[in-house]
Amino acid sequence: MGKAHKLQVSRENWKEKAIDRGAENRKQNRVIKTLREENKTLKNELKTARNEQPQELLPIHQLGDKKFQLFYLICVLFLCGAISFRAVSRIAGILGELLHLGRPPCVQTCINAILKLSIAKMMAAKNLLTQKNPSYPFSNGWIWLIDSSIGLGAGKILTILALPGDFFKNHSRAPTLADMHAVGVAVASSWTGQTIASFLRQIIAQIGIPLALLKDAGTDLSKAVKVLAESGIPLLNIADLAHVVANILRHHYEHHPLMHIFLTACGQASSNFKQSILACLAPPGIKTKARFMNLILLVRWAQRILEHSPVGRATEGSVLQKLRQYVGKLVECRTFIKAFLADASPLIACQKLLKLKGLTQETYKDCLKLIEAIPTAGIRQEFQDWLGSQFAIAKALGLNETGLPISSDGIESLFGRAKVHGTGPIKDADRIALRIPALCGGINAELIQSAMKVTTTQLNSFVEPLQSLTKQRREHLSHPGTLENLAQAKQTEHVCFIPGLKAGLNSTCEADLSTNFQNISSPKNIVFNSVPLSA
Repeated sequence: MGKAHKLQVSRENWKEKAIDRGAENRKQNRVIKTLREENKTLKNELKTARNEQPQELLPIHQLGDKKFQLFYLICVLFLCGAISFRAVSRIAGILGELLHLGRPPCVQTCINAILKLSIAKMMAAKNLLTQKNPSYPFSNGWIWLIDSSIGLGAGKILTILALPGDFFKNHSRAPTLADMHAVGVAVASSWTGQTIASFLRQIIAQIGIPLALLKDAGTDLSKAVKVLAESGIPLLNIADLAHVVANILRHHYEHHPLMHIFLTACGQASSNFKQSILACLAPPGIKTKARFMNLILLVRWAQRILEHSPVGRATEGSVLQKLRQYVGKLVECRTFIKAFLADASPLIACQKLLKLKGLTQETYKDCLKLIEAIPTAGIRQEFQDWLGSQFAIAKALGLNETGLPISSDGIESLFGRAKVHGTGPIKDADRIALRIPALCGGINAELIQSAMKVTTTQLNSFVEPLQSLTKQRREHLSHPGTLENLAQAKQTEHVCFIPGLKAGLNSTCEADLSTNFQNISSPKNIVFNSVPLSA
């Protein structure tokens, strides 16, 4: 073999290696470039998010006098620390001693501070809601989230939160409680379409018409919207995403032949796993009400459990044998689990996308692509129809480019937080409702100053007419023969907060407003002639 031939062969081999190496290097460079761009984008989003903090906590030493500092410290510990009033009292006492803020606050002082903050926030809500929307110039520019809690003690809480309609124009994240303002909180033994509509009229009289109502598919709320429309106040209705997904899955799987077997097997597995070597693998808890809201968590758990049980015989006395004994008939539900995940997973992916970015032209197209993977045509069509109807609302409001808020998770989170703190052994709806406005929005020096101006007399005018279930429990539970006294104790009124309310006046939701609405078909033409507020 000649020298020239060897050089030619070597050259050809070198060329092939160079081509392969160059292709690999170019591929790596593209990946590195993409990662750098994503890193740069994430840094910018993080920087923007830090600059967009809804509440700026000031250093305690830069605040006003010691009384102001202590009040501010109590509010920050309760709202940002999410701790109980007793914990707030203890921590405020420790920090107050270190910062020389004077005598430590007692538990009742902490409770009163939060109640005063609730009153101050509700008084200030009327001045906050001043945005306008070009599509609906007569609206107040906000979307109202409305929902009622389950029965708590002797009442149910109806809450209305206001979220800016153009929230996604200025934010690249899902809205939180800090971005919302409580514009209506009321308690009643029960809520109907008529009473909800009456309460909404009172709030509309104070702060104007919202862009739309964001709510679940509850019949009482739907009836209220219908009643308002008949009285000349038509409101756009945005259906909450999580409830829509849950209802679609319920329609198709509630009567599935394996549904009952699956739930029974999961319940038995939960009992068997506890107090055993497999306790760490126990299934998540699923509530009886609104079961389909988080049923996918249980189905995913079942799928992972069955992955630990491969085909074949288990060794006698092994952990695998115990696992198979504990799960019982769960093995028979493999087809149900596979079908449910195939239908639900694309819906959950759409849910995450829409909660994070809102409903826009882009997310609408992305969701249509995601639901193409749903094997059940009925589920796919139902979600597509709902998506189209909500996108039509987004276009009508001019929010199809910036993003339409589509989730009421904020109000669900609010109920969860409010039920936890300082309500005694019994969940008292009125006591919880008093604290709900304080849990929404941020806090600043101006709000603290307003809260401190609320006197104890004004605070007592809200609190004293309310019955305390905890106090009644102490008086009657351990004293037989006192049951008849419960019938004699009459509560004069329930909690009712609306914007613009004056501290010291007892607000009631029972009196009807003397309103004069012009009955027309468009929100743009609604005229308020005379709307006096009943005390």
